[in-house]
Amino acid sequence: MHNSVLGVQPGCRAINLDEEGIYGDCVGLCVPLNNYDTFRSVSIEFVESEYTLYIYRNLQCHSERIEVPLMKCVSGEHEYKMYKLVCDD
Repeated sequence: MHNSVLGVQPGCRAINLDEEGIYGDCVGLCVPLNNYDTFRSVSIEFVESEYTLYIYRNLQCHSERIEVPLMKCVSGEHEYKMYKLVCDD
């Protein structure tokens, strides 16, 4: 399992909106963050070394890919809509 923290406000220090567990059966899939909330910050607290988490501002996961580094905050005024956990072969 890989843990990411999702925030409604820019900056990962604000109150977290959600915490998401990403399991092995989701690897390589384009998954919506949430259909009801707006996410403007994402951080990842744990990920196995052979995986990378990407977030996207669009619903197709094919452009605007943003890598979420371990223990770093990805934040901005725009909304993040989808994520994909990728195995780094």
